[in-house]
Amino acid sequence: MIDKRIKECFEKVEENLDNKQVEFADISSLVKFIVSAFIISSITLAIILFFLNIETFFWFTKEDGIVEYSTALFLMVIMFLNLFKALQSKDRCHIAFSAVCAMIFFFGFGEEISWGQRIFQFNTPEELMRINEQQEFTLHNLNLYGISFKKVLFRTVLNSVFLFYFIGFPFFYRRTAWVNTQVGKWGIPIPTSSQAILFIIAFLSPMLINEGKKWELVELAISGCLFLTFLYPYNKQLVFNKSIMLPYLKSLPGPAKPVLKENLP
Repeated sequence: MIDKRIKECFEKVEENLDNKQVEFADISSLVKFIVSAFIISSITLAIILFFLNIETFFWFTKEDGIVEYSTALFLMVIMFLNLFKALQSKDRCHIAFSAVCAMIFFFGFGEEISWGQRIFQFNTPEELMRINEQQEFTLHNLNLYGISFKKVLFRTVLNSVFLFYFIGFPFFYRRTAWVNTQVGKWGIPIPTSSQAILFIIAFLSPMLINEGKKWELVELAISGCLFLTFLYPYNKQLVFNKSIMLPYLKSLPGPAKPVLKENLP
């Protein structure tokens, strides 16, 4: 009799967990749809405005505008997500990777809003102003010895890194044992096919705009796609395997183990 009651209790607990996982899956689908739609619609609107109403285009992509603050918001959320993972994980390598990512995205968030310069109304130091292309309290706008950090490092180099991350990295993850092992060891999130397609479309579309503000849209595309990848990676059960989030993430589609080419049907 006691065993029967205990069994019924466990069945009820399991049923409640299943219901929560279903609810979480529904919310996740909604979040992915909203973020994807926001990225595509924002870039599409900007392209239309560029050709039909250039003044509104500049307002839409201006400093401290909708696009810039949206990018900053994505970066801030990714930072907190990695901080949460670092605090919850029990794996040293996962902790290290998440902590480094949290610092990187904190830096990106700070740079995107010029470390709150226009919010808190403080001036740029004279020494920094002389070598800063936009005379802001930022590092990515520095110009030293004729070398523009923004053009060389933050556009050419970083954009190449992100292109490889969304297109090349998933390919090597599925086909190279060493990459596969390192991804699992460090808990590196892998983009899904849909996230890679979204990135390609969102990254290339702003190139239709023949104006420097197109890079604000590229930054929005990168930050939004990174947000989706870090929150809903292809290898979610490997990325979150040491986290309390795993029971909820199990309800989402994705591989529970590393996938190699030879294991595919």
